[in-house]
Amino acid sequence: MSIFDKLFSGIKARASERREENPDMKQSAPANAEKPAGEEISENKNAALRESFAQSFKASAERSSDRRSKDYAEYLAENGREDLAELIRDARKNAVLITAQATSDEEIPVGASKSGGYPDLPPEIPYPTLSAFSAEFKNDTESYPESAMQLAAQIDLAEAAPYDKDGALPRSGMLYIFWSGEIDLADAEGWVKYTFGGENREPFKVIYYDGDKSSLSRTEPPCPYHAKYFDKPIEPLRFSFGCKYEYGISEYEEELEELYDEDGEFTADGSKLLGYPKGSLNVDKPSRRETNLFQFDYKMGSIWGLYWYIGRQDLKEKKFSAVRMVCDLD
Repeated sequence: MSIFDKLFSGIKARASERREENPDMKQSAPANAEKPAGEEISENKNAALRESFAQSFKASAERSSDRRSKDYAEYLAENGREDLAELIRDARKNAVLITAQATSDEEIPVGASKSGGYPDLPPEIPYPTLSAFSAEFKNDTESYPESAMQLAAQIDLAEAAPYDKDGALPRSGMLYIFWSGEIDLADAEGWVKYTFGGENREPFKVIYYDGDKSSLSRTEPPCPYHAKYFDKPIEPLRFSFGCKYEYGISEYEEELEELYDEDGEFTADGSKLLGYPKGSLNVDKPSRRETNLFQFDYKMGSIWGLYWYIGRQDLKEKKFSAVRMVCDLD
């Protein structure tokens, strides 16, 4: 018997049990069925039916809330589906979810986790810039010698550590992710021809610092941002963290969604660390040897999200210079 057949028979059996336990849930005659002469539904019966429906709806909402508050495998196991729980545990990854709150840069403490505004850097780390950049599109060419990168994320890893259930990230230190506003599409035939030169040859920069946090100071860029896209920093957002197990379970989605009677939320939208990247079919997924380091909920023009991937071994060895960036483009 297939997984689907087992699920379907189990769903029917549980539905039958619920109807036996609650006679009000048994199938009634259609509303337009012909009634025996002289018979009318009393107001008391109408009230009883409304109450039964309200109780059923409330129970359904409570079950839905119970599902959302628990890991999928845990919920399945608790409800007699250890067979399916065991199957999906192999596809489980923990994600460190990020909640972003808009605020002013002045209200965010130095060294706190955030996006946008100015970074909090130690004196030995210079502000990242993009240098010797040019782009050619048809007969149009633009170039500039140097521009300041935007702060996509500044993560105090000690803040995130309690939510990193798998211990994949360093437990301390600062992780900085900068982005120039440019995207390298050099391999996209017939698109834009980019040239990155000078010291910084990537349109982004990832930096890990595990030194004295008391030396951090809010640092303004040494040169302007690229005025075509940015004339000021990205809007400051204060980060707070949560966690959720996510599942790469495309082969089981139909069965699980039927079991849950709703769309399964198997991967999270928004900004996050680790877990499974979520986006359109245009997103280049990480390889089997890579980890989703950071998914940035950023939308502008044809961009619907930014992602930074790192090799699992590189992450263990804290080689953040090996990160690659991909984007979700429409």
